Amino acid sequence: MVFGLLLIVFAVGLQLGIRRAWPWAVGPALVAWNGVELVIAGLFPLREDAAGHIFDPLGVHGVNGTVFFLCIGVVLGVLSRQLARDERWRDRSAYTLASGVVVFMLVLLNGFLAERTQAPLHPWLGLVQRAILAVWFPCLIVLALRLRRLARKGRQ
Repeated sequence: MVFGLLLIVFAVGLQLGIRRAWPWAVGPALVAWNGVELVIAGLFPLREDAAGHIFDPLGVHGVNGTVFFLCIGVVLGVLSRQLARDERWRDRSAYTLASGVVVFMLVLLNGFLAERTQAPLHPWLGLVQRAILAVWFPCLIVLALRLRRLARKGRQ
């Protein structure tokens, strides 16, 4: 939940740090939505029964997780288009788009080839999921560092 709240704050920073060009709020708004989805995941966690089986008591966590993972690559793609319109961010646009495409492809790979128990890559499900995060997190960090640099430059 904390990461979700921090992602929402980051989205506000992006909103303030990217020059406004129509549709100027879409990218940061979608990043904020990713943060909301993380908060929802924290509010409706998976549970473990006495036999050690993991289950989703209300069905919210699973549906929310599917939407979240399908969206993060798309969000980076939309955000990259917005970054391309601002000369201060233009050099990060291609990287953000490439990260979004890779994340989206990994999510599809996860869904079709790893998620189900009989899927061929199921034994490597955790690895595929961590690969998604290993692409997404560095992209967020790169964007946050640029935002920080621009904020410092703006204060001077």
